Amino acid sequence: MFFVENINENINFNDTCAKFSFDFTIKDYLKKLNDELFINLNIEKNTDLYFLEKTFTTPYAISHKQTYKYVKVVNIPDNYYVTSMPNNYTRNDKNYQLKITYQNNQKQIINTVEIIFDTMLIPISEIPNWNSFVKEYQNQTKQIIVLKNK
Repeated sequence: MFFVENINENINFNDTCAKFSFDFTIKDYLKKLNDELFINLNIEKNTDLYFLEKTFTTPYAISHKQTYKYVKVVNIPDNYYVTSMPNNYTRNDKNYQLKITYQNNQKQIINTVEIIFDTMLIPISEIPNWNSFVKEYQNQTKQIIVLKNK
């Protein structure tokens, strides 16, 4: 469950994308243990990224080429500092890419996830590679940031 606040009334839709802004809180997405905070910023669970059965007898069709870009900003609480942050990650396959970055500017952590599908068809021969791509995406969504009280 999450609560949405501060919805930006200046929502912009055009033929290629929609851009909007809001603040929200997700209950229990942050864990505190002693003087440390454990945060998983990967709240998006992209439903287009799922394993394909090896028993497919025809190529897998994707409805259209697309790019997903998620940007999350976390304000670092006063009296806390970052002790652990995931490494940036990039995977560039021929027809799909994944780029995940983390930036720490001492006051905020900015996490950007970009997923690009540059194809509308995954041939049968590419299914193992696709499944490897999906597995790596799932592994990356389990990464956490650790903040410690000063």
